[in-house]
Amino acid sequence: MYKLDVLISTHGNRIKNLPNVIKEKRENVFYLIAHQNHSKCNLPIEFEHREDIQYYKIDSIGVTKSRNFLINKSKSEICYFCDDDVVLYDDFNDKVFKAHTNDKSKVITFITTDKSGVQRKNFPKTLCKRNYFNILSIGTIEISFKNSIDKVEFDTDMGAGSLIPCGDEAVYISKYLKQGHDVSFHPVCIAQHDLVSSGGNIEAASVKARGVTLRRTFGSRGVIFVIPFFIFRRKLFSNKSSFIHNFIIFFKGFLTAGKS
Repeated sequence: MYKLDVLISTHGNRIKNLPNVIKEKRENVFYLIAHQNHSKCNLPIEFEHREDIQYYKIDSIGVTKSRNFLINKSKSEICYFCDDDVVLYDDFNDKVFKAHTNDKSKVITFITTDKSGVQRKNFPKTLCKRNYFNILSIGTIEISFKNSIDKVEFDTDMGAGSLIPCGDEAVYISKYLKQGHDVSFHPVCIAQHDLVSSGGNIEAASVKARGVTLRRTFGSRGVIFVIPFFIFRRKLFSNKSSFIHNFIIFFKGFLTAGKS
């Protein structure tokens, strides 16, 4: 039987939300919590003596640094990324265990819904393999992975709390693909979350971040996808700035991504 580590990143007084996240104690399920900006708040008292909960105060800034910290603390065979405002379905662990038992893929992603039970985006209808083209919209709380000694980490200059506020998930998943690992999607709901996300705010930083994401996911060959991506995903760039202005910012992000 697999063991599952639920990796929870939290910040400041948002840690008070954890009673809505953490389930009653279950066999083979463990919760690892990384708490940034922790000086004025602590772990809720009801969790202080639970053996299935590990709590860490960390002084870094940025959610990807929090996630990398937890990745390196994890010891169970399976890990799942979680946030402090997620509501896990009661049988989430059974669904994750079943998926990883029946599917040898290194990474398995799932469906998440809003608080009313409506799917948060247009997910595939059936089980399928992920590739470079369909990982660009994956959210962190959809991701589970088989743990290993050779850890895959997030780019720490990306994600909420950084100057490149979105796209970190796609870049993270692309690292598995570049290593030759399979990444699968299972049409199973495991968690609820509000529709608002850090990647949903269309500002110059997020427009640039899309260019960075494209470059780091595809490498320099991604230049052939710059114009098609910008046109077909134009809703991602619909803000008060002009179409041309946004394209320039997007392309600068691609050119200055720094990593490939």
